[in-house]
Amino acid sequence: MPQVKTVEAKIFSLEGFKVKILTAEGADVRSDKLLEAQFDQHTNRAAGGMTVAGWKRVRFAPQFVGLTVAVLLYNGTPASGHMQLATVRNSYR
Repeated sequence: MPQVKTVEAKIFSLEGFKVKILTAEGADVRSDKLLEAQFDQHTNRAAGGMTVAGWKRVRFAPQFVGLTVAVLLYNGTPASGHMQLATVRNSYR
């Protein structure tokens, strides 16, 4: 069982953006908490045209039931759901 910080690092490595894993109510989950699942179902990053909301629904939610996630821009602010992943990734350049 991986720690939250390990899953967050895997997502950054694959997808090219940082995330913060949260409870379903939106509270921070401690980085040393153990999770039941890993982010290892995908080997390629999601398409740049996919929205943040779509990525959460398709890539995150099926593996991490009962949790949610904030996709973060480079400055640490959460990206809006309608923002495309290419825009989020470009904020890191």
